[in-house]
Amino acid sequence: MSTWSVWRLAPESDEQERVIVTAEDGEREVCGIVYREEDANLIAAAPELLEAARKVIRDGYDNDAIDALWDAIAKAEGGN
Repeated sequence: MSTWSVWRLAPESDEQERVIVTAEDGEREVCGIVYREEDANLIAAAPELLEAARKVIRDGYDNDAIDALWDAIAKAEGGN
């Protein structure tokens, strides 16, 4: 599973210091500028949310599945 991250642009490249979502290596953009950080967090968490939901559907509710869901939700809400 790929991990996406939210990066804040430096003031030298963006006066408003908006955010982008990048792939795990930090070098490849997943999407361009996102105007609301909350939206960027949700975009960055999407792969983990999808995988956690698939695990629950596939394997049922076990502690690992619930933990994965909580981790993905926390990331979507701006946690790491």
